[in-house]
Amino acid sequence: MTNSHWTRRAFCNRWRRLFVAASSGVMFGFSTPGFGLPLLGLVSLVPLLILYEEILSIPQKRRKSFFNILGYSLVAGSISAVIGGYCITNSAHVYGHLPLPLAVLVTAIGYGLEVGLIFFFYFGCLLPFLPKHSWADLPVRILWILILEPHYPRLFEWSLGGFTYYKVPYIEQFADIIGSSGLSLLSVGCNLTFILAWRCLKQQNYAWFSVKFATVLLITVHLLAGTYGWWRLVELQDFKSESQIEVVSLQPNFSLAQLASNPDLAYSERLRNIDSLLDDSRKALAKTHREEKDLPRILVWPESTFPAPIFKDASAKELVSNFAKEKRVHILLSTVDWEMQVDGNYRFFGISVLVDPEGEVAGRYNKIFLIPFGESIPGSSLFPSWAAWLREMIPNISEFEAGQEFTAMPIGDAKISAPICFDGFSPEIIQQMVLNGANLIVLSGNLAWFGKSNAADYLEMITRWRSLENRVPVVFATNSGYSSYWDATGQALTKRMELFEEGYLDAVIDLATYNSWYREKSGWLVWVYIILSMLALGYLIRRREKATTSQDGASGL
Repeated sequence: MTNSHWTRRAFCNRWRRLFVAASSGVMFGFSTPGFGLPLLGLVSLVPLLILYEEILSIPQKRRKSFFNILGYSLVAGSISAVIGGYCITNSAHVYGHLPLPLAVLVTAIGYGLEVGLIFFFYFGCLLPFLPKHSWADLPVRILWILILEPHYPRLFEWSLGGFTYYKVPYIEQFADIIGSSGLSLLSVGCNLTFILAWRCLKQQNYAWFSVKFATVLLITVHLLAGTYGWWRLVELQDFKSESQIEVVSLQPNFSLAQLASNPDLAYSERLRNIDSLLDDSRKALAKTHREEKDLPRILVWPESTFPAPIFKDASAKELVSNFAKEKRVHILLSTVDWEMQVDGNYRFFGISVLVDPEGEVAGRYNKIFLIPFGESIPGSSLFPSWAAWLREMIPNISEFEAGQEFTAMPIGDAKISAPICFDGFSPEIIQQMVLNGANLIVLSGNLAWFGKSNAADYLEMITRWRSLENRVPVVFATNSGYSSYWDATGQALTKRMELFEEGYLDAVIDLATYNSWYREKSGWLVWVYIILSMLALGYLIRRREKATTSQDGASGL
């Protein structure tokens, strides 16, 4: 064949591979929250995984295979990031002073790099080094992901299983055993079963027993998880409440238009002020008045709705104190605070503050999980020039100090923890709060920064997973939507308020001590996965060696 023929063939192959990688990126993007297609995650990675197989089938140096897999992973990651991470694009465009095309490019490159590296490290980086086998490499690959996923750093703390099985009846209840990330066993297992079938199609003389066995095993595990979930729901319904608390939360829909470079896309014109907040509170408390005098009552003002630093503004603190005494209600609010260090610099904190019916501060929590490039600049101490450039590029960026304590604040028999916004993305933060005695999680957020995008869908999904994993009721209170309450089984206790809807929610929440193996013993899971992965890898190596010996013997006949 001529050189031009080989050039055309290589060019066509390259474009075909880019299309295959892009198809996985598109499917994975649409399987993320907000699109209503979570079960697409059962097959979304199949094209990319087939592409990996094709790359490995080409006789070439291991290093070249390694970098080819990395490159196509980044392609898939960039495309899925543009689709699934369009909330980042919206925020960068509306509040980050970036033109829309540049905001899309930032999402594709920045968040796309993160997602692409996840694809690579989860699914691709091991492949050039694993022994070849018709099926025995697949358990090793699944267990590798189960080990890596709970600890892998990322902007949004999501998991493959969490995406796929969100609100799937009964199966989602299995999260109190293996966590939402553990459900990746099922979703990744499904994708890899299709890879097993593809291998059989490629090797026409190969028996289909392994495909049938994998399919039956996968169905069996789904049925077992679903059966456990059904039993768990029935069991938890019989739990008697140890105490109750009434929670009234506002969704005032205050605008961030004054901070926007594109105010028309802020979707709210309501100005934030304390008079409006108190007026909304009076109306909500009047409409939800109950006769039970001994029932503790808490009023929640979500993140960014209280307009003053309560520990630095005496008049604002007095207003809150007087209102709490007047209405005989606990008030939970989020605001900021700061303190001066010895060197004259200031440390800033995002905080939750609990004020009791006597008007006294009853508790405080410092936000632990800081949003990269929103509340912190990663690497600012190591790269001060980079940090200075970012401060100029992103005028609304904040730099907070992370909290260290998993605070639980008592209200009668209730102990409340009040994480703020992206705290919910960290399984460890909520887990440690519940282990510290919290029997109610009140997570407040302000997602107006992300407009009418899927940011609220992400945080809603993650918050509900935290409820299921730890078997604790959760109040999800936001300034701009989707405020809602769940009990310890993930069942809705209120309606779900829409994006940029103004109003309030109210419910009496039963508090009880529910068992959760994941909450108490999740540290053991990684060791179980490591032991199983070592056994699976040993089996794979032995099978590879036996196959090699058998082939050598055959060639010698």
